[in-house]
Amino acid sequence: MTGIVLAAAIACAADPPAPESPAAALRIRAMTFNIRYANPGRSVRGMKGSRVDPNRWEARRDSVARAIRERAPHIVGLQEALPSQLIDLRERLPEYDVFGLDRNGDGTGEHSSILFDARRLDRIEGGTFWLSETPEKRGSKSWDSALPRIATWCVFAERPSGRRFVVLNTHFDHRGEEARRRSASLIRTRIAGIRPDLPRIITGDFNALPSSEPHKTLLEGGSFRDAWEAAGERAGPDFTFHGFTGKGKAGQRIDWIIVGPGIRVERAETIDAKEKDIYLSDHFPVLADLLIGEGSEGR
Repeated sequence: MTGIVLAAAIACAADPPAPESPAAALRIRAMTFNIRYANPGRSVRGMKGSRVDPNRWEARRDSVARAIRERAPHIVGLQEALPSQLIDLRERLPEYDVFGLDRNGDGTGEHSSILFDARRLDRIEGGTFWLSETPEKRGSKSWDSALPRIATWCVFAERPSGRRFVVLNTHFDHRGEEARRRSASLIRTRIAGIRPDLPRIITGDFNALPSSEPHKTLLEGGSFRDAWEAAGERAGPDFTFHGFTGKGKAGQRIDWIIVGPGIRVERAETIDAKEKDIYLSDHFPVLADLLIGEGSEGR
């Protein structure tokens, strides 16, 4: 895992100089992307026996990396990323760095890591906590959660301005309804304590619809907004999970970008791209162009 930042503790980099005077709004492009974990040995059964899964990670990793490079997001909240997949992405995207622990806490499990453009952003601090009653206990789970679930957060400073903002990335449980509700409440509490003076962005696969209680909890009080709903312009389908078919039910959008006060959403896009008839993942990634700071209030 050489060259990949998967540190357990909060890590600090040298602080860039703070801006001397107020600046124009900071433009940040954010993405949330469930890349579908690499499932070794998975096969597809047909009338004449088994065949190699056409949607296996090895068939998608180059197109996933291209999709990220071509759209040039500053930050990407990844879900279902195994250590081997992070290595593959880092090899193909050397301009990006990655931060976060795996959900097992021992280096073997899926990550909800944050991929970031290290040419444009400095990571000032960051950490991982578990969506459980014992958030600091590695591998912990609570309520009706089927699996351990985590949230990864970072404070970033943009170059050369030094202007800072917070990003939190997560993946809610796919079975536990109570776990999703409690996870949303926990994240609202925890992110409120992470540099509350800074603009905040939440990315994730929430395994819940915009009409759900977790969505309402995250947006409660009106300070946080769903980027898709707040966008001045939208493109792409209004659903995100499609099971590698490209098809889904209207409105079934379970992958969100949530923005806090002081952030305007110029544009949001659900990316339904594919290469050689293979989709990037079983989820469509979501992209949002954001304006942070001066003059950015509004939508």
